[in-house]
Amino acid sequence: MREGIMMNSLSRKAPLNILRVLALGIWSTLLPMGESLAARCSGVAINFNVPDEINIVGKKVGDVILDFKNITSVSGSCTKENTSITGGQYIYLADRIKQPAPSGGWCGSDSGFSEVSSDGVVSIFNSWTCSQSLIYYGYLPNLSQGAGGALTSYNHSQLRLNKKVPGRITFNPFFFMRNDFVSQIGGYPNTLQSESVAVSGIKNITLVYTPTCSASVDDVTFPGTPAARAIAAGTVTPRTAAVRVTCDDILPKYTIKVSSPKGTHGNPADGVIRSDNATVGYRLTWDKDQVAAANSNVQLNSVLTPVNTPSTSTFTLPINVRPVGLVSLDNIEAGPASSAIQIDLTFN
Repeated sequence: MREGIMMNSLSRKAPLNILRVLALGIWSTLLPMGESLAARCSGVAINFNVPDEINIVGKKVGDVILDFKNITSVSGSCTKENTSITGGQYIYLADRIKQPAPSGGWCGSDSGFSEVSSDGVVSIFNSWTCSQSLIYYGYLPNLSQGAGGALTSYNHSQLRLNKKVPGRITFNPFFFMRNDFVSQIGGYPNTLQSESVAVSGIKNITLVYTPTCSASVDDVTFPGTPAARAIAAGTVTPRTAAVRVTCDDILPKYTIKVSSPKGTHGNPADGVIRSDNATVGYRLTWDKDQVAAANSNVQLNSVLTPVNTPSTSTFTLPINVRPVGLVSLDNIEAGPASSAIQIDLTFN
């Protein structure tokens, strides 16, 4: 832009009121069980309604950017075994079993599973897990022994922002998924049963981090009439033109170019612009060390990458403006000496 100057939680107290189906790694053999259990589920399918992109402008590291309970649907049915352990329990469908099972043989509701993606951009967090390794996808309510019914979606997993990367990046929101599904009765990890599950809707997501900004530049006037001698000596007290930038999030990077429609005097690296008075110009210097070193000349007509990036969504770039003579003292002419600064900001 251009601006110018001027769940149902598992209960240890009631171990016979939950039965759940979990999804985990492929097991060539079943885990040891207190009772022999037949296959529980049939026709199980999980579908994910994944968005194409997620805008993370305004999000902080640690914020939830995708809640799987809002995009997960489960179909299929399960039947409880007619055994004492199934009465009043839920069946859970889950993924990712990690052994050994927790002490006491019960998966409590006080544990959680988390893992960061290999690129470090996002992390997965799932509550109500077993040995911090289960991710639940569905469950069947507390029916009596031998009863059955349809699975209900039960996904407490959340994707959380772990790192903000400028621009647009594509990532796999299912980096944690193993497609090795099991069912489990209640909170008993020794009731795991391998299950066949059809999964659909898996795809990548684009994270978008492109803040939008606006900018303005203050007008600058010099009070009174600076003396020609002070102008020639370069001792007139400078005034500050503030470039004010307001964005809807912290700007990860940007470039700035400073020029003047009045033209440049001498070497652009000297930072001197012309004015309507052919004998007087203005030297521009950086007030702070944001773009370049403080008090250094503004390099005109060049695209500059600031040495320091902003830490807030609103920031100011102050430029000092001082009148200077373009000719010898005796040839400095009195009268107006208007000029203008043009600021080109590119927000990346």
